[in-house]
Amino acid sequence: MIPKVTQIKLDALASAYAARLLANVRQVFGQPQYSNSGELEDSVKVVTTRATETESPVIILTYADQGFFLGYKNPQWTKLPDINELIEWGEQRGLDFGNIPGYTYGTAPNLSDEKKVERIIWAIAKNKRREDTWKPKKWKNAAKLGDLLKNLNADTMKAYVTDVENLLAESISEGLVLS
Repeated sequence: MIPKVTQIKLDALASAYAARLLANVRQVFGQPQYSNSGELEDSVKVVTTRATETESPVIILTYADQGFFLGYKNPQWTKLPDINELIEWGEQRGLDFGNIPGYTYGTAPNLSDEKKVERIIWAIAKNKRREDTWKPKKWKNAAKLGDLLKNLNADTMKAYVTDVENLLAESISEGLVLS
């Protein structure tokens, strides 16, 4: 059983750490090596549940699927990626139209910009399938999630132990029954 006083303290701790977690993750996802369109940074959300008599508060971090794949260690490129998503990425990214696959540099005939983007994207997709050069980006380390969890656990235990000691001392001194 978690006493009401302790529940309030644990909820305050959870709220403070949730705010720190949100700020840290957004700051990391805003860095150029983790951000392309800003969609990942905008997708970050933190939800906290309140403590009850039997459960401590829970902090839930959610983000777009790209966050999972940024830190993924061994992707298997067994099929071509979704070309439509790559085309959208290519249009956002801005590509070098002098280097069109299948043509020597700067000699592409009168292709529209859409066709140039499409050829570059198809070349990226086929190359990714053939020669995997993926390197995981350790954004969880950059956001210092391990340190945050360690500090959260230590502070939670300290708050809980202090409240239990105070309750026991009060019940002994006043002769109250804790049940």
